[in-house]
Amino acid sequence: MKALTLRIITIILLLGAVACRAAESEPPVPAGEPQATLSPATRPIAATATPEPTTEPAVRFEAAPCPQDLPNGIADGEEISCGYVNVPAQRAQFGVEEDAGHIRLAVAIIHSTSGKPAPDPLVMLAGGPGQSALVAYTPLLAAPGLEALWAERDIVLIEPRGTQYAPPLLSCPEVAAFKLETLSQQLDDTAEEAGLLAAWSACHDRFVTDGVNLGAYNSLEIAADTVSVLDALGYDQFNLYGGSYGSLLAQHLMRDYPGRVRSAILDSVSPLQHEPNLLYKAHSTDAALRGIFTACAADSACAATYPDLESVYFDLVEQLNEQPAMLQIVDPSSGDSYDLLLTGERLLVITRDILYITSVLPDFPAAVYAMIGGDFTLVELIQARSLFSLQLADGLYNSVICSELADFVPADMADPAGLYPQLAASVTDLVDEVMLQPCQVWGVPHLGEQVTTPVVGDIPTLLLSGEYDPTVPPAMAEVVAAGLTQAYAYTFPGFGHGVLGDSCATTMMAAFLDDPNQAPDTTCLDEKTGLVFSVPGRSAVVELQPYSDEERGFSGLVPTGWQELAPANLARGSSAMDPAYFVLEAQPDSAANLFVGLSAQLGLDPALEPDSRSELGSLTWDFYTFEVQGLPADLALAEDGERAYFVLLISPVEEHEALYEQLFLPAVAAMAPLA
Repeated sequence: MKALTLRIITIILLLGAVACRAAESEPPVPAGEPQATLSPATRPIAATATPEPTTEPAVRFEAAPCPQDLPNGIADGEEISCGYVNVPAQRAQFGVEEDAGHIRLAVAIIHSTSGKPAPDPLVMLAGGPGQSALVAYTPLLAAPGLEALWAERDIVLIEPRGTQYAPPLLSCPEVAAFKLETLSQQLDDTAEEAGLLAAWSACHDRFVTDGVNLGAYNSLEIAADTVSVLDALGYDQFNLYGGSYGSLLAQHLMRDYPGRVRSAILDSVSPLQHEPNLLYKAHSTDAALRGIFTACAADSACAATYPDLESVYFDLVEQLNEQPAMLQIVDPSSGDSYDLLLTGERLLVITRDILYITSVLPDFPAAVYAMIGGDFTLVELIQARSLFSLQLADGLYNSVICSELADFVPADMADPAGLYPQLAASVTDLVDEVMLQPCQVWGVPHLGEQVTTPVVGDIPTLLLSGEYDPTVPPAMAEVVAAGLTQAYAYTFPGFGHGVLGDSCATTMMAAFLDDPNQAPDTTCLDEKTGLVFSVPGRSAVVELQPYSDEERGFSGLVPTGWQELAPANLARGSSAMDPAYFVLEAQPDSAANLFVGLSAQLGLDPALEPDSRSELGSLTWDFYTFEVQGLPADLALAEDGERAYFVLLISPVEEHEALYEQLFLPAVAAMAPLA
């Protein structure tokens, strides 16, 4: 029953935290240093031509156990190998004349499934800045459908200096504590700025007292680290993937090391130039929000169910400014809860966070109307994700931002005429708070115009953008593409910030890596329907496709386009709040024993009697109807003397009848033992 347990337990996890499906908490920092060896990897790393000469001393890779959590079924030394590389803490070409010591970077290699991998790996650059590469990308190994990314070449993950596995960890708990302490308060701008500056100052002073040179943590050093590690691994050329800040870091590598970069994939593209990138942040958020309002108005079902969404939203903002609502958010790692005073101004900031997340966009109209009725569930989930799940090294964020991006003042931001005035003011204040104010006390020098010099040249580059991205919309990709002679830019309809993990994006990325000198096939992109809002009573027509499982000995039908969490174990995931879930299963057991195991996992009475029994397809089935966490669930159980079989469907209440007819009954009728 072990395999069955692993599959069915996913149901509980999915329904328990469905809106936070994509947010993983960072594993704890390991207690001690891993043991080093002289071997470069557990399995051979691709041999390549001699790297270009470097002016810094040679570095080497020392294999070690992986420090990060690995997905179930992934073995250290098989699918993935890890180790460390010591790099200069600060390089002479960046203004240091004497040895400044070293920083120890964790490195992970996801091994290609090819017997003869390509000599140029895919290097996946972390976002943020301040994100851990190992934490962010190791879970790809367990994500269905992404195998194409390492089918022909290795993936290399390099921990950025200052993050979890490249100490010192530049994290500021002083700031986190201030934010948590004031969640339930409505501070005026002066008091809030003073409190934040005091917290940033305390964090800065602690690092300085510990001897940390905060000026050594910037994109130029991180880019040089990347090249040093790839030298140590023996790679000459490499391919880049970078999302958000990672796209900006990729451009530094493309500009400063053009001979090393075979191709680049930029996701949610952030141009190096301040204008329009940083100075038009309010315009980007305004365009995304207007796009959502326009899309709902153009959708007859959305417009009828959630009329005048734009007016209702801004009425809600005004109402919350006059009479704030007190909410509760929960830290999922500790279970601790905190009061959150939701004002209209805070809702505007959280709305920008909502627009980032593609899976939440379909629920936005429903969430606005729910808030009018006093239900702030989505806001609570998004705010908890922002505070507790997105674990960025905020000190590294400051060092990067202050050294290359924060050489402007709020008055330099683009003219907000024609924008929603409340939103424009909110975004301008946010940019000031997270980018400009901390630099008043962070004390790192700006690197000058070299860091904002755009990339020009012929490096093949695939640029991917989300239609509703509130911070780097598709127009930003066009700015970067303008300097590149081999640029292929595409917009994903209905998406927010980031397209990594989408099956179409994976297909296009894999094709591009295979041959970056021609545009990838965009058939799958052309077939995307765009944003489909969650509206009660709306149920998209379910398309079914044949499924065969030789290991478990059955065939049947599964829904096309649903996310496969495990074999024949699928979640629709049309939005973050979509609980639609479907399972086919067969076990060498009796139906009675199978039901006992299912009952324990689903919280059912093991003595529950079936509602009916009937012959459907090639088997005789017992049919059960019950609820799982308030959602309708349908179960069919059968046996043939060799195996027991079941089909399980969990549906949204308003779609239960449609999914029962379109998916559940056809799947039951089609399920049969393999001949």
